[in-house]
Order: sequence, then structure tokens, then C-alpha cells
Amino acid sequence: MSRAEELATQTLDAVGSVRTRLGRAVESAVQLDDQLWEIEKSYRERPELPRDEPARDARPHRSSVLAAAGGYASRLSKLMRDSRDQVAEVRDQLAAAAAALQQAGDFLDELESLPAADSGQPATPADLRQRLADLGSAIATADAGAEHTEQRLGAALRNAAKMQRTFGELDTRRVPVVYEASEALNKGLPGLQSGVGTTSTAHAQAVQASAVADDLAVAVRAASNPTSPSDRQTPAPASEQDHRDRAGGPSRGSQLNR
Repeated sequence: MSRAEELATQTLDAVGSVRTRLGRAVESAVQLDDQLWEIEKSYRERPELPRDEPARDARPHRSSVLAAAGGYASRLSKLMRDSRDQVAEVRDQLAAAAAALQQAGDFLDELESLPAADSGQPATPADLRQRLADLGSAIATADAGAEHTEQRLGAALRNAAKMQRTFGELDTRRVPVVYEASEALNKGLPGLQSGVGTTSTAHAQAVQASAVADDLAVAVRAASNPTSPSDRQTPAPASEQDHRDRAGGPSRGSQLNR
């Protein structure tokens, strides 16, 4: 195997690794999407906190409402911690895909740097390079979305913790903290799912890039192992005698042997 063939195969393998990693990222993102949906569903079922200062005899009721809010925040925190772990898994796979993509680019750089006689390339693989550049942008976009989701979950967890710390407390000075944390959750939770949708786009682009890399590898192998001139020779036109022989006519040799 020539160096060009080796590099073309390594490029193909690296792009295949990108595709595999992004496939795993998509699987994790699907699970994450389900978890984020549960969070948003739980958010819609949150208890409503009283806004007005209640009369003295109604304060026990407010205490029970705050206790319910604390319980809700506790359940929500469990969902958000699980989701945060799943976001980390998505980002790990995206990072691995980005590393494999860098390898593919390095192999392609070396392949293009080979002298034409050594590389056997019929043309510069510009299409694959553009595919890799687009794929890199898609991975970066997917990771940015995942990172944003991670940050929103972190902020929501901090607000939920403030609500949990007031569980069962009757101190009215703690009530504004609960209200503030609840309002922050109301603003921070809706639309969490939007941050993970770009992962599947990156995977689709990896599939396309893999097909282009496969075409490149085939072209390099073909150019590195051209058919010899003798193999490409066409047979000479048949002579008149050949035609007579195939037609069953007597050959000159048979006449001489009589």
C-alpha cells in the first residue's frame, strides 16, 4: 500500500470515527430530550405561591404551600441533576468527534502535500475539505447549544436549592427568597429542549462527509494502482483466415498435412 493509499484510508477511518461519535451523541441527546421534557412537564405542575401577605391565622396555610414548593424543588432538582449528567455525556461525545475530525484534517493535509507522482491524486479533494469544515462548524454549534443547556440547568439547580432550604421554615423573612427563586425558575426552565436539537444536524453532515471520504479513498487507490498499458490493449482485428476458421473452413495447416 502506498503512502497516499494509507493516508486516504486513515482519513476515511477518522471521518468514520466522527460519524460514530456523533451517532452516540445523538443517542444521548435523545435521552436528554426526554429528561428535559420531564423537567418542563414538572415545571408546568409547579405549586403557585401566594403573593399577598396573609393574615396571621392564614400563615399556617402559607407554610404548607412553602413546604409543597420545597418538595417540588427537591423532585425537580433530581431531574435536573440527571439531565446535567446527560448533557455532560453529549458534550464528551462531541469532544471526541471534534478530536477525530482534527485527525481527519491532519491526514488530509499530508495527503495533499504529497507530490503528484506519489499521491496519485487525480485532483485536490476540495469537496471533502469543505465537508470537514462544515462538519466542524456543526459540531461547534451543537456543543455551544449543549453548553448553554448545561449553564441553564446549573442556574436552575441553584434556585431550586434556595427553595429547598426554606422547607418547613416559618420565618417570614425567608419568604422573599422563595419567591425570587421561584420566579427565576419560571424564567429559566421553559425551552430547555432547544439547546440539544443541533446534534442530529452534525450527525447528518458526518454521514455525508463519510461518503465523500469513501469516494476519495477509492479514487486515490485507483490512481495509485493504474491499469498497465498491456492490460488496456485491445485485441488486434481478426484476420480473414480467423473468420474462415471460426466459420468451419479448412485451415492452411490442415491442407499441408494431407
